[in-house]
Amino acid sequence: MESQGLNIAELAEASGLSRRAIRFYVQRGLLPAPAGAGRGAHYETRHLELLRSIQELQQRGFALDAIRRRLAGDPVAEPARAVPNGPSTGLHATPLTRAWLRVSLGPGVELHFDPTLAALGAADLRAFSDLFARCVERPIADGARPDAPTSAPSSANRESSAP
Repeated sequence: MESQGLNIAELAEASGLSRRAIRFYVQRGLLPAPAGAGRGAHYETRHLELLRSIQELQQRGFALDAIRRRLAGDPVAEPARAVPNGPSTGLHATPLTRAWLRVSLGPGVELHFDPTLAALGAADLRAFSDLFARCVERPIADGARPDAPTSAPSSANRESSAP
């Protein structure tokens, strides 16, 4: 790094963040303002170190307000963690990146779930899919199907409700 420091583009490249994110952190008080102003503004090595600390704390689940307090030296408790390694997926979720699994149950119907929080294995998903299929195939009392839109009454209902 040069003695005059980094401009925002160089800091963004070195940190892996966007210029917008860096400006946001300055506005929120997580990162000190650069020395100088306008095109002459430059950032020091400590800015890059702070950005790396912010990223690491976010990955550990800290909210921005807690990160600001922690960087200021205030004691902040560790955040609660998501349940690591879901039952059969081996996925590990952090509060910033959460992998959702999507299972198609039928035309136009999907089940979305977080495998780190929902203990659903392959057998559970098959049973759920089979149950759903049985519910869709079973006729309802008035002859309508559960997958039919409910916003407009069926023709049978319109005829029976006519005076």
